[in-house]
Amino acid sequence: MKKAITILLLLFVFGSTSAQIPVFSATTNWRVADGNNTWVGTALQNKTYLAAGTLSKVDDTNITLTLGGTPASSLFNSVSITAGWTGTLAATRGGTGLGSLGSAKSILRVNSAGTALEYSSTHSIATGLAVGTTSDPVASAVLDIISTTKGFGPPAMTSAQKEAISSPRNGLEVWDTDLLGKCVYDGVKWFRLSQRSTAPTVAAGAGAGTGATVSVVGNDIEGIVTVTCGTSPATSSTLFTLTFFDSYTTAPIAVIVALGNQNAADAITRSAAYSSVSTTNFVVGTGPLNAMQNATVYKYTYRVIQ
Repeated sequence: MKKAITILLLLFVFGSTSAQIPVFSATTNWRVADGNNTWVGTALQNKTYLAAGTLSKVDDTNITLTLGGTPASSLFNSVSITAGWTGTLAATRGGTGLGSLGSAKSILRVNSAGTALEYSSTHSIATGLAVGTTSDPVASAVLDIISTTKGFGPPAMTSAQKEAISSPRNGLEVWDTDLLGKCVYDGVKWFRLSQRSTAPTVAAGAGAGTGATVSVVGNDIEGIVTVTCGTSPATSSTLFTLTFFDSYTTAPIAVIVALGNQNAADAITRSAAYSSVSTTNFVVGTGPLNAMQNATVYKYTYRVIQ
């Protein structure tokens, strides 16, 4: 507003072109009075007392009005006047109403009362947000991400950092950099949706017999265990113990062990069954009726229920 008033006053007093300034002949006597002082003179011949002015922007808060310049005999020859303002410019006058900038990368937004602008490090959008497109988000999505060259990355953190999150909401999702997998909070504990492909370790027990071999393909969530029995397998004994590569923070609820090949299905009375699970491993044992057969391959699938 100060800038506008200054320009108006300048234009009112001096005019904007030399055509608005009186030009006297050589023989004219003249008199100028401002109410307090009087000036008189003679012999003025075609003198331009104010040449046309130019207006230029200095920065976001200042402008310069340059008067005269040509002809050299003008009353104001190359005179520049800079006008602007300091302090806070109200939002109603085109400013922010704020006296300083916010912190780096903060957002300028309307406050919750809808009465003023403010800087904030957080922002809420009531209707929806579209990313990667110039179109509005679809009506059913609060976040609509469009891309054919990039993916979506949830917050990445260690297991300890994940467990340290205060009051996680149901469905909160993170990428665990220790597990190399995606985890979601189910309202009670963190649930592993995926995990690194590194296999756990597995060891044969007396139920597999002397000289038995055992292997595993999979990870801490699911996989297949293959047992090749040795001699003299025992009944009611441990067939194998699977030790997780990454221990669980909370012990899983159970482990589903299913028959993985025909031998396991044929030997139903010898079939192994999950017997116990902890944060570090689960154990599969043999039944009490008949021992596993010597030099026979048995396969079992497993799925850890968290």
